[in-house]
Amino acid sequence: MLELLPSLLRLGAAGGLQAASRRMGLMLFYAILAAIAAIAAIGCAIAAIWLALLPAIGPVWTPLLIGAVLAGIAGIFVLLISRRPRRGRRSDGEDPAALLSAMFRDHKASLLLGAALLGMLAASDLLRPRR
Repeated sequence: MLELLPSLLRLGAAGGLQAASRRMGLMLFYAILAAIAAIAAIGCAIAAIWLALLPAIGPVWTPLLIGAVLAGIAGIFVLLISRRPRRGRRSDGEDPAALLSAMFRDHKASLLLGAALLGMLAASDLLRPRR
């Protein structure tokens, strides 16, 4: 994020800061919408798999199997996150929107893992009020 500051300052000096901030704000908004849609799609897929497996393997083994699959997916995300990030060459005059796009591209595993964890937290009983 600190890589964006010099570019933003140069754009501000040139008078294009408002347009650049509007583009970055729209990009962030669309990324958040895409993450919400991905969380909903994963939740629907898990519910469909759950309902399909329930009559086949029973009420005890279905949650165990779904939990094992989710743990495996989380393990894959942890392995992806633990890799060292690539250092790309970025010129000083590059557009801040391109820098932000590169940051989203470089850290998509972190974003997906966070979205999956937030989806699981939202579906759990921790956020529901007790009666």
